[in-house]
Amino acid sequence: MKQFILIGLFLSLSALSTANSPLGEGKELNKEIKKKVNYPDFAKESKLYGVVMVHFVVNSDGSIDIKEMNASDSALGEYVKKKLESIEVDELAAQGDHYVKFRFRFMEEE
Repeated sequence: MKQFILIGLFLSLSALSTANSPLGEGKELNKEIKKKVNYPDFAKESKLYGVVMVHFVVNSDGSIDIKEMNASDSALGEYVKKKLESIEVDELAAQGDHYVKFRFRFMEEE
């Protein structure tokens, strides 16, 4: 129950942040970040799936600070945390709060 409340709160905050920002602001950054956080090999091997939701801030030096994170699987959460902490953002326009939802799921290759 606690996890559902946290997820609901996170989604509400995410919707509010999008509603209060200019159209499209941060969407390009989120797309670029999602490209850099791929489905990890350890998860593919065990057919692990899950969702990781992250609230982070881009600092003036381009570094990312994670403010909140909710993960359905702790290993996926740690993976996302390490990947985000290794990313540096070049755009000063990207400074401020951002919300990203990562969905990891196993898909059989044909």
